[in-house]
Amino acid sequence: MPIEDITTLNAIGASLREMTPVLEHRRRWCWDNTMSTDETDKQDSGGFECPTCGDTFERDTAMKSHHRHIHDEAIGGVTVNCENCGQEMERPPSLVNSGGMNVCSIECQHEYLGHGSRSEYTCDYCGDAFMRLDKRVRGDHQFCNPSCYNSWRSKNIRGEAHPNYNTGEAVTLNCEYCGESVRVTSDNKDHENHFCNHQCYGKWMSEHKTGQNHPSWRGGKSIYREVKAQLRPTFSKIKDRERADECYHCGESDCALHVHHIVPVMAGGTNESWNLMTLCPTCHGNVESYSRDLPGMGAMLTE
Repeated sequence: MPIEDITTLNAIGASLREMTPVLEHRRRWCWDNTMSTDETDKQDSGGFECPTCGDTFERDTAMKSHHRHIHDEAIGGVTVNCENCGQEMERPPSLVNSGGMNVCSIECQHEYLGHGSRSEYTCDYCGDAFMRLDKRVRGDHQFCNPSCYNSWRSKNIRGEAHPNYNTGEAVTLNCEYCGESVRVTSDNKDHENHFCNHQCYGKWMSEHKTGQNHPSWRGGKSIYREVKAQLRPTFSKIKDRERADECYHCGESDCALHVHHIVPVMAGGTNESWNLMTLCPTCHGNVESYSRDLPGMGAMLTE
């Protein structure tokens, strides 16, 4: 085929693509008009008549579509006034709310509901003017950003100006770590320990609440490490040698495989080959969980 013919066909194809929406609308309108006329002749029902040209249609939507596209005028809407700005507008009957909100735009909706109304305020700390939604205004003081709010509180809500200042009878005690005087209220004086700042508290905790003195102490892992270090051959030397190419349980090989003690070290297990098994991380976790649930094993493994 000559190149001129190909260019012509491409141009025709582009034109058809542009005309497709228009042709589709005309096809649907002609189908509605033809079907309504045939139906009218059979039943003499009158159908839905166009108020401009008198054509009848089987459906009300077809008549309104015909009037909008042929006569360039939309019909069937209800005239209402915007609740916010008062502008007249045409809306479908199904969208007209006789007892509620009828607005012409999203901006009018926000203003009508109070979502978008803003006013100008002055920051009580830096004095800059800023706009804020009226619905977000709280209290007697306004600030343009959190930094100004925190700075204002540091200067004005402290010491005797703090609402909780001097609630109850204040007493003076000594810091448990450095011995400095600490002023506390009567409702806190019965606490076991008192500190003048977080640094003293942290240092005191490091000295008095570590190791066996910690309330969560369960024996730690020191016993486990000592027992494991006494086993021969050492685990660090044989774990790579004993690790297989796949998980013994599920056959997984494309992951970091673990070497598991079948009988836990704290229960008398050794590093011999008979007590070692290659497992993937998932199966290893499942087996460990099963071992802890065995009678008497949980307490033994936490020692």
